[in-house]
Amino acid sequence: MRTDVKTLSELLVQPAAPLIRGRRIVISPFGALHHLPFGVLEVREGDALAMPLVARHEVVYLPSATSVALLAYYLGRAAIDAIEQYGLYAVVGVAGLGVLLEEGLEDWAVAEVWLQAHPENNHWVDITDTVDAKLAALRAHVSQTGHMEGFEERMRGWFGANAERAGLPEGRFAEGFFVVATA
Repeated sequence: MRTDVKTLSELLVQPAAPLIRGRRIVISPFGALHHLPFGVLEVREGDALAMPLVARHEVVYLPSATSVALLAYYLGRAAIDAIEQYGLYAVVGVAGLGVLLEEGLEDWAVAEVWLQAHPENNHWVDITDTVDAKLAALRAHVSQTGHMEGFEERMRGWFGANAERAGLPEGRFAEGFFVVATA
């Protein structure tokens, strides 16, 4: 068991160690990773000894995009509202607490959170110049997109419809977001 934890830690957590900031870590696992207790995986931060994530961090789980889509399909808008509220609390915490981290650093806050695939988008980004790279990146997730016939055409259609909603000229592509001000 100890070897398994060490191996999984080195594969899944340690590569992300330089990106860990603050006390809260938000994880949105996919597929079989939902069964993995990330909190017991170890991470070395700087010169400190490797310790389980839960020893230094609050580990928060959010559902995968696939789970959100299924919940929305079967439960409707109320499921999306609940997930958004939970997700925003996980990312930005409860506004106004001003809690200091144990390390003596000031807690930080983000000014806004951008939610993708929201039914009430209020902000659009023109992605025409980067759409080919975006599609290549999405296709690289073979376990999630490899089985989808017509994937690229469907995505281009979606991006094109977003561009139309955003008022962009014909032939442009866009992504839509619901931007929530948090500060």
